[in-house]
Formats: sequence, C-alpha cells, structure tokens
Amino acid sequence: MEGNPFEGTKFEQDWVNGFQAGLVAPNDNITAPSPLVLEAQDAFNQGVSAGQLVNSALDPPLEVDGGFEEAADGVHVGIDLLGPVVSLFGKASKSGGSFFTAFRAGALAAGTEIVFNLMVLIAIWGPRRDTFFSDAVSARLEAIRRQIADHGIADNNLELFMAVCADERHETEIPDPMTELGVWHGPFRLDFGAAAQDASQHEHAGVKIHRYQTAQPTLVDILDVQ
Repeated sequence: MEGNPFEGTKFEQDWVNGFQAGLVAPNDNITAPSPLVLEAQDAFNQGVSAGQLVNSALDPPLEVDGGFEEAADGVHVGIDLLGPVVSLFGKASKSGGSFFTAFRAGALAAGTEIVFNLMVLIAIWGPRRDTFFSDAVSARLEAIRRQIADHGIADNNLELFMAVCADERHETEIPDPMTELGVWHGPFRLDFGAAAQDASQHEHAGVKIHRYQTAQPTLVDILDVQ
C-alpha cells in the first residue's frame, strides 16, 4: 500500500494493524500484540504513531469546500479511506515541512468525498466527544480503547450505527462537523434497529444508516433502512 513504509515486506500488515489501532485510540500508550517478532513489533509501533499523528492532524476539522451542496453529493457514498489516508500520510511525511500542514493540504486536494468522510471519521475516533455520543456508546468505545491500549488489539468489534439525511439542508442548534454542513443525523446507536427507528421518525425519505467499526475504522458502510 502506497505510503506504508513497510510496503512489500512481510511486516506490511503489522504496520496497518498499528495504524488502525492508533487511529481508534489516539491518546493511549498502545502495547504491541503478543506474540510478535521484534521487527513486527517495530512495524506495529510505527503504525500506531502514524495513526495517532493522522488523528491529531485532522483536529480542528477540515472545511468542506462548497458546503452542503458538495457534501450532499458524497454523504451516502460507501468508502474505505485506508488507502487514501495512508497515501496522504506517506506524502506528508516526505514533504520536508510541517507534517500537519502538508497532510491537511493533501486531504483538501483529494476531493470533497475524501474530506467529508475524513472529517466524520475523526469526529468519531478523535479524542473529542461530540454531541451524538450517548453515555452508553462512549462507555463501549472507551472499553475497546482500553483493550487496544493493553493488548494492541480488541477482543470485540464495536459497530456504531447512525441515521443520516442529506435530502435538503437542515438547520440545527447543536453544531458538530456534520450538522454545521446542514446534514442531519441521529445519535450513534449500538444496533441497526435503533438507528432505523431514528430514521423512521425523520421527515425525509432519503435517510440512510451509516455504519462504522472499530475493527475497520477507515471503512464507511452505507445501509438502506429497509
């Protein structure tokens, strides 16, 4: 994978595993999973540092050029951001200047679909807790983060479901990276049925369910309500 310093070696996946762990647990001291040979531990630890660096580089959130109209075109597009994000990481690391400046500039140049989904992912996995996190969801996520910190991997995959609508611009009194663009969403739910119930209570017909997972933190799945 372009941008992975261990690309083409047998430790390539160890770096990716560390990257994903660092992205989900940006503020934790993460122990490499056991057993791993020293070279694999090194690759994993470098991946952790990269994931945590990317997380911090996207706070504050990027601005979506074109606002709601641009965001609405890509809000319900399923995407795995792992390849694009790792590529951006590699280029920013070699830029010779500020990593944060280079990474943010590269992300903005990658296009609205990438920028919007990056912004949402960092709102989920970043150290801040936005208003769409209930106490129950926050507690489950923190439990996963503790597992990652202690063991390098989590015993469970936490799935989060959220009803999202971009049929038209929505007004809100509770700002977050999505609602500030005029995109409506419900709170995060721990099961699909609860998110589908949120969707059924919304006034527009084009609501979709977005699914995020700690096991694949760069993946955005778009599910139909029915």
